[in-house]
Amino acid sequence: MRHIEWSKPSPGTWESDRSHQARPFGRFMDDAILEPTKTGFAEGFARAGIPLRTIEPAIVNGWYYMCVRPLGGPPEAKGAPPKPVMRLMFALHPELRRRHRRAAAFFEERVWEREIDEWFARDRHPFVDTLMSLAATDQRSLDTRALTDHMSAAAKVLRELTLWHFRGVPAGAVPIGDYLVHSEAWGLEPVEAIDAIAGFTAATTEPLANLDRVVDALRDDGALELLEGQSAHQVLDALRSHGGRVSAELATYQLIYGPRVTTDFTVFGETLNELPEVIVESLRQRATGRGRVGSPRDAAVAAENELRQRIPESNRAEWDSMLAAARRGFERREDEGDLMLRAAGIARLALLELGRRLVEDGRLDEAETTLDLTESEVVAIIDGGGPSREAAAEYTAQRRRFTTLEPPARIGPESAPPPIDIFPPAVARIVAAMFAFVSRFNPDGDPIQADGLAGHGVSRGLIEGRATVVRDASGFARFGAGDILIAPMTTPAFNVLLAAASGLVTETGGLISHAAIVSREFGIPGVVGVSDALTSIPDGALIRVNGDEGTVTILDADPNLETQQTVAKYEAAIAATIPDQPGELAQLADVEDSSRFGGKAVGLARLIRNGLAVPPGVALDVDFVQAIAAGDPVSRERLTAALDDIDGPFAVRSSATVEDSGEASFAGQFATVLDVQDGDAAMAAVRDVWYSGSSAGVEAYRRRLGLDAPIRMAVVVQQLVDADIAGVLFFDPKTSEQIVEASWGLGETVVDGTLTPDRYRIDVHGRELSVDVGDKRVELVRSNGVVSRRDVAPERAVRRCLDEDQLAALARLGDRVSSAFGDARDIEWAIVDGDVFCLQARPITRLVT
Repeated sequence: MRHIEWSKPSPGTWESDRSHQARPFGRFMDDAILEPTKTGFAEGFARAGIPLRTIEPAIVNGWYYMCVRPLGGPPEAKGAPPKPVMRLMFALHPELRRRHRRAAAFFEERVWEREIDEWFARDRHPFVDTLMSLAATDQRSLDTRALTDHMSAAAKVLRELTLWHFRGVPAGAVPIGDYLVHSEAWGLEPVEAIDAIAGFTAATTEPLANLDRVVDALRDDGALELLEGQSAHQVLDALRSHGGRVSAELATYQLIYGPRVTTDFTVFGETLNELPEVIVESLRQRATGRGRVGSPRDAAVAAENELRQRIPESNRAEWDSMLAAARRGFERREDEGDLMLRAAGIARLALLELGRRLVEDGRLDEAETTLDLTESEVVAIIDGGGPSREAAAEYTAQRRRFTTLEPPARIGPESAPPPIDIFPPAVARIVAAMFAFVSRFNPDGDPIQADGLAGHGVSRGLIEGRATVVRDASGFARFGAGDILIAPMTTPAFNVLLAAASGLVTETGGLISHAAIVSREFGIPGVVGVSDALTSIPDGALIRVNGDEGTVTILDADPNLETQQTVAKYEAAIAATIPDQPGELAQLADVEDSSRFGGKAVGLARLIRNGLAVPPGVALDVDFVQAIAAGDPVSRERLTAALDDIDGPFAVRSSATVEDSGEASFAGQFATVLDVQDGDAAMAAVRDVWYSGSSAGVEAYRRRLGLDAPIRMAVVVQQLVDADIAGVLFFDPKTSEQIVEASWGLGETVVDGTLTPDRYRIDVHGRELSVDVGDKRVELVRSNGVVSRRDVAPERAVRRCLDEDQLAALARLGDRVSSAFGDARDIEWAIVDGDVFCLQARPITRLVT
């Protein structure tokens, strides 16, 4: 290849955007997003009062670069003006004066809240409707002119979404950056502060919930065997022809999520619908894992509880408000990214179909070349003009050459952001927030602490397993449950893989990159910004990912290692740990020793003895659970006999010796298994709960709390309550008020982040002080002997689920629980046919806001 020059597009300092780009986007994407990006930044900065004209994008040798354009400054200024000069500029320059006022209003009026609310309540809906209509169109049935119009419609949506996304950057970025700036000032490391954000993003959880609906429909029809023993295409054909709810749920999933491009943000990434193996494998993983309830939101709340105690007491209320705003900011950003990926995917499929037709007509050499043409060039070729076949082929050849390049991180003079203190206070705050946010998209936003294969440890814990290198969509089909994903970067399309991964390593990205956020969302150890990960980690190697230290260690480079090699090591360890003495199995009401039965079991026993309605069950002490996990036949027989005296189905819950204390709740860290039908299923459930006590996430949380004693897992097996309404009740010791969160069906949807529950604030008598009615679009119910998620009718989804009498009953429950323990507790409750049951009562480990 001839020598490549990396020349500046125009004066200024140009930075490579490797956090979003793993390969050249191609001329179609470049044409669609460059101008909306520049315009969107300019409009967003002006509305928020940020003293930047825009962030200008440009393409250099196929790669995406960006240049910050200050308001009122030369393109290549030697440095920021002195503080007195800057203050004078803000006093005299009309636009800078306007920016100062808008920056102050942005914080005083909490402008971002209005913009985020308007996005979800109003602005996003036209985009969703258009994308759904385009996705539902059978492209191959369209004539060429109609197909060209279809492609242009998708390109139009992509441009408009890009404009909205970058116009809305301040509403999403400033609350996140402001939270990070203040958290650091109050004593928290940025990586710690970000731990409290995960779990509040519907764009991550909703695709998995939609997969679960397909699996639930199969389970209800007794048709799970349709997932096995065939090619992916045959499985999908069988599901489509099965009819009923199975076919309808699959069609809905593929309509909504199927058009999303995968592996990167370009039309060269295959869509999910083009990867049937990924869809089928995802369904199989969800089918084998149904009933387990893990909550990234609970893990974030646990981090919040710990971090909040380290914030100066006088700043805690302000920190709480900033954390809530940061969570909303991430929710919007992920949602917009999801829609942009759908628009790009719809455009991709239309371009490829047009390409196939142009190849048949002899006007192109290969169909993929349409992805290297701008929209107007494709239209021109369809109309008989445009680039020649040879010129179009050269565009493709050029993009492929550019793909092999290693773009420099910077083109132009080195630059640094201006000192924050030269700006007026409101402007200084908003500039600091933007810099704190933008800088942490890239690895160099914070120093990497270790040498060698190292980056930013963004999700705590340590895991060993097989590395699967996924450079592009072709690697998706090779990925197996429990593998550690090695990728250049991640997008929302990776979420189906990450839900089954045991760890994540990416070459690019900083503390708030998509990879960093979703590794926390799924509770897996993650390291981002490992610069040579794809070339240094052999595909199939056994590796160790340390999310605490930000390091990756190659343990065995043999590419033929099987994932089960690591699992077998743990299986052998279990077999060697059968207790010498038989464990104890007791009726739940009789247990008193928390050192053997755990705090949860002892707390439930106290409630029963005080006359509260608690589902009946048995408690297994730590030795009994260990014996079950090790396969001890005597213990298995004892548990089966005990369950014969309790009407099933059952809920199997953790009761670890460190759980539900005043210092650590471990909420969401351990497994819960619902709808356990019989003794055999109970054995498997107990073993799953036992396994969860030694997960990497649990070990990391234990170390952060400074808990030296090992975790020993006891278990509670209770009758499963078929709840009509369920939720949680929190006591606020600052006000003596209580917070009730509630939704339809079983309560796991409230704590696992699937939906937005109703939120009621009540006084000690149950009188309602305020209510925020949530969007309860799904419920977890038992139907035909199985637990499944089902959609809630739209009018019921937005209707409050608790009346005054029920709130009063919950207030009485809270009072009775407090009397039983001598202090207030956080309570999980369920209402069945008007009766209120207490499912759990934990010591308070946080203040409610």
